[in-house]
Amino acid sequence: MMNKPYNTYAAYAGLFFLFILYHLFQWPITGADTDLWYHLNSGRYIFENGSIPKDSYFSFIQPPREWVDYFWLFQVVVYKIFHLFDYYGLVYLRMVIFSVLAFFIFLFFFGRQEGERPHFLIALVFCLYVLFFIPRYHLIRPHMFTYLFVLIFLYILEFHREKSFLIPVVAVLWMNLHGIVYPLMLLMIFAYLIEAFYRIRREKRRMLRSDLSVIIPLVISMGAVYATPHGHRLTWIPFVPTGFASLYIKELQPFSFSGLFSFTITNFCPTYPAMFNILLIMAAVFFIIAASTRTLRISHLILFAGGTVLLLKGMRFKYEFMLLAMPVIRASLPALSPEHLKKVMPRPVNIILIGFILLIPLICVREIFDNSPRFPFSHRNLPHGVGVFLNKINRGGTVLNHPDRGGYHQWMLYPRYKITMDMEVPFLFTNEDFYVVNNAFKNRLFLQRFIEQYDPSFITVSIQNTFFRDAMTSFRQYRIVFFDDCEVLYVNSGKHPDISESYGISSFDPFSLSQTSIAAIKALKDHAPIMKELLRIAEVYPDNAVANNCLSIFYAREGKYEAALSYIDNIIMNYPESATGYILKGDILQEAGRLDDALRNYKKALRRWDVAEIYRKVGMVYYKQKRFGDAYKTLVRAMDVYSIETTYKDLYYLIDSALRTGKKREAEILFRYAHQSIPSSDGEWLRRYRELGVGEGKKILQ
Repeated sequence: MMNKPYNTYAAYAGLFFLFILYHLFQWPITGADTDLWYHLNSGRYIFENGSIPKDSYFSFIQPPREWVDYFWLFQVVVYKIFHLFDYYGLVYLRMVIFSVLAFFIFLFFFGRQEGERPHFLIALVFCLYVLFFIPRYHLIRPHMFTYLFVLIFLYILEFHREKSFLIPVVAVLWMNLHGIVYPLMLLMIFAYLIEAFYRIRREKRRMLRSDLSVIIPLVISMGAVYATPHGHRLTWIPFVPTGFASLYIKELQPFSFSGLFSFTITNFCPTYPAMFNILLIMAAVFFIIAASTRTLRISHLILFAGGTVLLLKGMRFKYEFMLLAMPVIRASLPALSPEHLKKVMPRPVNIILIGFILLIPLICVREIFDNSPRFPFSHRNLPHGVGVFLNKINRGGTVLNHPDRGGYHQWMLYPRYKITMDMEVPFLFTNEDFYVVNNAFKNRLFLQRFIEQYDPSFITVSIQNTFFRDAMTSFRQYRIVFFDDCEVLYVNSGKHPDISESYGISSFDPFSLSQTSIAAIKALKDHAPIMKELLRIAEVYPDNAVANNCLSIFYAREGKYEAALSYIDNIIMNYPESATGYILKGDILQEAGRLDDALRNYKKALRRWDVAEIYRKVGMVYYKQKRFGDAYKTLVRAMDVYSIETTYKDLYYLIDSALRTGKKREAEILFRYAHQSIPSSDGEWLRRYRELGVGEGKKILQ
């Protein structure tokens, strides 16, 4: 019979879990990295060719790089789901896998509870673990299955050994989904095998059938390493040196002890590094408790030690460490008696504190999933428009690209085009490949040598890389023909003169335009040539936010507000998490005299970006609506009176709002500040300030 505290905290954990699923189901597929798309491309290759790729089939680098596709089954799964259900299917897949993971975490900590237990602490540990894994499940990568299979292994071997016959099945599936992690599987197998043999020897008895029911499946599972299409070739993959790759791949970077002292809290929610540090310290404390009370099992010791070694090898293994530490934490939780916790503080304080602490995980979930991008798939940080354009012209050829976004390029362009490389380094491409290609975008000499060797048909580069723009002046055969919010595309005019002639951009520089402020775009005098070329780009790729931004401003200048708003709505539709579209829409609505609509959009922008500039716009709308009280409160918040950037023109509206709401003292102080900066040549603003009639203002400005 479960006791009341158990039921209460288990119910809380269940509600917390459902709260996460509600948000996760609405979270789209995003381009935090482009690994998902090279998996999708290889899955498509397997289906279309009936074979697993063995080299860099999508790349024009010569000679082709040999490859062991150690996650081929994962690629088949995600591609088939995408093929049937598009990105909605991938969102659902992610939710299902995470749900099963969270369910096993719940069973691991809440299952088989007997007697008095620190249920509050158990619930807190459960919440921390689930929160810790959420960001990892924003991305769809083979690791999502690895974490689940680690938990399944541990759960069976800790609580349901009679189900050990399932372990070989899980092992074979695991090795085909993500075979590179087989040392992790072997670590768990050896940990429990060593413990089993040690127990038999310590008890000085023969091996029983119950022992064999666990030992035999574990031994058989070791053979799963060879139960893949790669056979023995898989065995050397985990030992490919990653030292150089760790210099440019963040998740391969070594563990940093200095990071252990980060405990930052934002909006009552610990940051992700702080969450990891809390769990790490908790795991270390429970390990010490188990060791000091001599309750530390051999299997738990091996798992914890193995996890520590992995963690020291690289930050990417922090998730594996936390999973391998779970048995120690679970076994040591009963040592913290609820009676000891009750003695720390009085019951009322205890209840309030517990309630507050359990509220924090819910706040963290809202923080993690705040401001969702476009559902079910967001183009942000992805060169989607470049792919659309290249597929539209359908010329084929070779595309020099930076490896960072190579996964998405190969998905969009193969087999019509071949790209340079993606970030499958160092397991497919070499560190030297990355060095050469990366420097081609940063060093003129490397770029020249690459072009001389391969003479690519197209080059696509980050829209932020102005160095590359300047370097390309030495290669006049290449001309800019397209850009999206992420990258700029050059065509080799010698190979495709008609594309260069039809789509060449000459009236503006896309690199500069993407970084130009709204005020500077509004100030452009002759926008007709720019507008013509932007309309051509928007026709090919209507979701281009930079083009939509400029076109909306140009149409608003011509008084065509409805046309301007249609382009802004496109920005908002594609980037609902960004304040930019709402700010621009508010500006145009204000210009069109639709003040209430402008105010609503500025407030939406504030929910996404809480900055003084937007408050200033809100204050100005209030001022125009003659809501002077609201205008004063908002403008005071927006303006730094002592900043050199705050002009006498800005202060005028603040002073006038203060006067109209009876704040004469504040108005007089602000007036003294403002009048000192009004140039004597600015007769219009001198007149306005005289008409304010603030105290001695008329005399001062005589």
